[in-house]
Amino acid sequence: MRKNKKTDWVTKRVQSVLPVITLSAYSCFFVYFQNIGEGKFKEIIIPFLIFSGIGAGLQFLIRYPLKSDEKASVFSWLLLIMIINFNFVVVIARQKFGFSGRPLHLMFAWLAIYAIIFWAFIKMKTGEAWIYLCNIISVIYIGLIIFNGITAIPDVISWIKGQNVQMLELVETGNPGKMGRNVYYMIFDEYGGTQNLQYYYNFDNQEFEDYLDNRGFCYSHSSYNQEATLTIQIVPNLLNLDYVTSDDDNRNRAYMREPVLYRYFWNMGYKINLVNHQNFLAKEGCNSLLEKQKEVAVGADVNFTDYLIEQSIISSIFRNIGNYFQEQYANDLTEALKTMESSWKEANEDKTLTICYIQCPHIYFVYDENGNLLPKEQKSNWEDKDVYIGQLKYLNRWIQKTVDGIIDNDPDAVIILQSDHGARGAIPCENVPDELWDTGVDYRQNVLNCVYWGANVEPQDIEGLSGVNTLRLVLNTEFDSDFDMISIHDKEN
Repeated sequence: MRKNKKTDWVTKRVQSVLPVITLSAYSCFFVYFQNIGEGKFKEIIIPFLIFSGIGAGLQFLIRYPLKSDEKASVFSWLLLIMIINFNFVVVIARQKFGFSGRPLHLMFAWLAIYAIIFWAFIKMKTGEAWIYLCNIISVIYIGLIIFNGITAIPDVISWIKGQNVQMLELVETGNPGKMGRNVYYMIFDEYGGTQNLQYYYNFDNQEFEDYLDNRGFCYSHSSYNQEATLTIQIVPNLLNLDYVTSDDDNRNRAYMREPVLYRYFWNMGYKINLVNHQNFLAKEGCNSLLEKQKEVAVGADVNFTDYLIEQSIISSIFRNIGNYFQEQYANDLTEALKTMESSWKEANEDKTLTICYIQCPHIYFVYDENGNLLPKEQKSNWEDKDVYIGQLKYLNRWIQKTVDGIIDNDPDAVIILQSDHGARGAIPCENVPDELWDTGVDYRQNVLNCVYWGANVEPQDIEGLSGVNTLRLVLNTEFDSDFDMISIHDKEN
């Protein structure tokens, strides 16, 4: 039987390009399977096409000096491994091996090693063994994709259950006839309470507290959200006025769809406006004030496209050409803060709940206290405590402008300022006192918690109340509800 040379040539070409394609697919599928429910499948398509295109392009360029499609395929595969995982390797080098140089230095070392490998490949003989090696690599990655898909089945089931979770019962509905005032509820991610800031940072936030006191706020210095230190386990509790979350993050995200707080105000005829930084809150039935809202999954902390590109060498190249990613994040944060500041302009008289979620002073650290853009190296710098405090001070000024705008134009409104948890990043720092673990108190859970009850209204004491109980007290006071004060420890028992 005569061998079809054209068919054989095409088969070998396909086999030779499969290693870079299957590597690209595995890298994307791995992130998707490990984070089922946190993003959409379509978010891995662009990284897959980019990585595959880079791998195929490299193979096309080096097939001539190597004089073999198969050798070019294997070398491109080796090169693509580092291209896809470059920033992950930088982190490992710093954490495990004490590397203190710039990523550019590691890049030069990496290129030198690959230059030696490339020279070795030139010297190696061409033969059928290379196509067998290509097939083995491809089969391994296909097997890994299938294996990860199978091991992700429990997470898929959990995600499906989360999608089908029943809404929590709405046990209370307010009396819109009593007040009907506008309510502004603002959550600032990782804003430390008084004790948190003093303990970890030796920082006195008194200037900000004095401002709020002068504007008529009740400020709690000792409020703790004791159920967790993770946003996805705290914010659903706040929005549902109860301790409903667990370690199942898919279920926790489900509790953010039409939560009790939303339905409580909808039942009283309120419109809900959202300033939804990073698209963390559910938007269904609400009016999004941000112009650049994107259709991503509820509670998605990281877009898969951004994450995969961020781990690759591509992001390092962009950073060295104008700090692209940092500027993009800074612009999104600024847009959210400006929208929050002017949110009173969008409130209807007597019938609007405005909810703002701002991922700040949470990382990324992009601004100093004067609003100047920080160097890109500072984006997750917890060791220099001035970085976090600088962004907190910057945020304070935005909060003050927001509060001034609301009170000056809507003085009867109720304003609630809270955080989900305090600063957590100080924990890994070497200079955190050992006494932390002797106090029996987790200061990471000490939160911002303050309420402006409106002009000519008798303020209620909120000292020591959790975020959940503070919201319950506000609804009891303003709308004649009858919520009990509850404790996470009651739920545990």
